[in-house]
Amino acid sequence: MILSANSISKSFAKGSETITVFDNLSLEVHAGDLITIIGPSGAGKSTLLNILGTLDSPDSGTVSIHGENTNGLNDADLAAVRNTSMGFVFQFHHLLPEFTALENILIPAEISSSGKVAEAKALELLDYIGLADRKSHYPSELSGGERSRVAVIRALINDPDIVFADEPTGNLDAENAKKLIELIQMLHKDTKKAFVIATHNAEVADIGTRNCELKDRILSENDVL
Repeated sequence: MILSANSISKSFAKGSETITVFDNLSLEVHAGDLITIIGPSGAGKSTLLNILGTLDSPDSGTVSIHGENTNGLNDADLAAVRNTSMGFVFQFHHLLPEFTALENILIPAEISSSGKVAEAKALELLDYIGLADRKSHYPSELSGGERSRVAVIRALINDPDIVFADEPTGNLDAENAKKLIELIQMLHKDTKKAFVIATHNAEVADIGTRNCELKDRILSENDVL
């Protein structure tokens, strides 16, 4: 087991009112899982992914990575856990405009000082997704679909155990969304990484080996046909 969230709850204050996002939610992520979490906008999917990825903390409950409770870790230790064990893909690619595709992919590796080994891997991954000839192009010179694929590869550069993707197709047209879904499926099959994807798109949700729904503050898991 890579990750265990046990009885986590999260609420936000809105004026004098308290909004409960979810309550006593539990989820386990194992190696090789492809978990999709579907739910309407505002259901709390992004909040859940942020907590699972240690970018936010629950009001109560625990999130453990490889059996280690992350609640007691300081910011530096949490950053180290994220950099070594996790990759992140967001709805908006968040590529830095002043860096090339290759340089953007290498940013997480620069933080962990992986050096030339990471560069060789980045070039291999760019070739894998058919963008080897675009390595020196800046984000403004790439199409939306190309930027999204670069963002996915960036999430994999440090060989994480688990990749979180928050509405990865939400900013793409239908054709590029289909290509990105196919890329994630191919990467999942070839790398055996665990993926957790939050989406409101039923077609994206259908690719999961485990399908969950977050609705009315409750996370339920459905049988995969």
